[in-house]
Amino acid sequence: MSENATVRVVETNEGYELLKNGKPFYIKGASGKGHIKELAQAGGNTIRLYDTINSRIELDLAKKYKVSVILDIPLPEFRFYSNYYSEPKKVLAIKDYVRSYVREHKNHPSLLFWNLGNEINLPFSLSNKTYINTYNELIDLIHEEDPNHPVSTSYTGIGEKDILGLSLNFSKLDLVGFNVFGNLDDLESILNKMSPFVNMKPFFISEWGDQGPWEAKNEYWFSIQEKKGSEKAKGYFSSYQNNIKPNTSILGSTAFFWGQKFEGTPDWFNIFDDEGNKSPVYYALKSSWEETDLIYPLEIVYLKFKNLSSKDNRIFRPEEPLEMETLAQSNYSDSLTYEWNLYKESSSIYEGWKLLNSEFKLKGKGEEINFNTPEEEGAYRMILRVYDNQQNYSTANIAFYVLNPNDKKE
Repeated sequence: MSENATVRVVETNEGYELLKNGKPFYIKGASGKGHIKELAQAGGNTIRLYDTINSRIELDLAKKYKVSVILDIPLPEFRFYSNYYSEPKKVLAIKDYVRSYVREHKNHPSLLFWNLGNEINLPFSLSNKTYINTYNELIDLIHEEDPNHPVSTSYTGIGEKDILGLSLNFSKLDLVGFNVFGNLDDLESILNKMSPFVNMKPFFISEWGDQGPWEAKNEYWFSIQEKKGSEKAKGYFSSYQNNIKPNTSILGSTAFFWGQKFEGTPDWFNIFDDEGNKSPVYYALKSSWEETDLIYPLEIVYLKFKNLSSKDNRIFRPEEPLEMETLAQSNYSDSLTYEWNLYKESSSIYEGWKLLNSEFKLKGKGEEINFNTPEEEGAYRMILRVYDNQQNYSTANIAFYVLNPNDKKE
């Protein structure tokens, strides 16, 4: 890129460096949507946006709070069995869309760089020329339309084959992002292993967290085990301190997920709830970006079934009476609100759940609650959210299974 480019990646004696307006820029940010003011207040300087509909609004808000923006440009996924990119009319439509989007936002002062496709499949095989050629043509298109901002993409995880394919087929990218969670501590060793064989691209961590639901332990049945909010916060903080901050090869990182979304469970990645309350992970990122000790204001110390030990299997009969209790504590508030929700789980971490509060009366609203298990056999989860009066919240949940011994399967 030109030395006069607004944002560019330069090679130094230590590796690579990102420059914005001629000054070194280290990415301290998050991936998601909204809450840009809160990101700036926490010491963050970058948000990666997936939402292309409200880009202008988010860019203008980012300018107000002096936050830079990585703009994702979503692309249809490449699939070996159904190659979307082999149809010329569809390829032309993609190019027109990318050109229009780049022209609309390329001059905005908050733009940091473009991220062309999230978790797209970048094939290793040279036989997939239609996709490889189209992708490289899109990189050229963006460079022609906007020579002032780099072009990146983001990988699912990191593997030796992926790095080799990237080097062979997609050398026109200016930098790359890696979406890594529980295996973040493997990143440096894999890159060191591959460095003698390929010319490594400058990179940032485009999504990261404590662990993904696909990496979690399972119960005796299929239900995944989710950590408490404070445990997630400790995981984020530890990952940043041990794997991101000390690695001078990394251009920075954007934690996942800055906002509220369903993935795995209703709360797995949420840094905010749908009312804008802040989770302990928010404070883990704030502590990381501001380089302070880990402090979060609200914690659920425990959530458990009464009269059951942690070793009990939590498999119950239909309509069995149960009691649950919790202990939560806050550093700044004596007023806590407890919200209990019973869900019937899907058999897949990516499918929707059914909230059962309308069908089951949960007796008790404070630190204790009692209820009868549902009649229908299956997996269930009691989710507890605790709120203080300072716009903070934390979560914990327990999964259990209802087994009907009289339900004979054909």
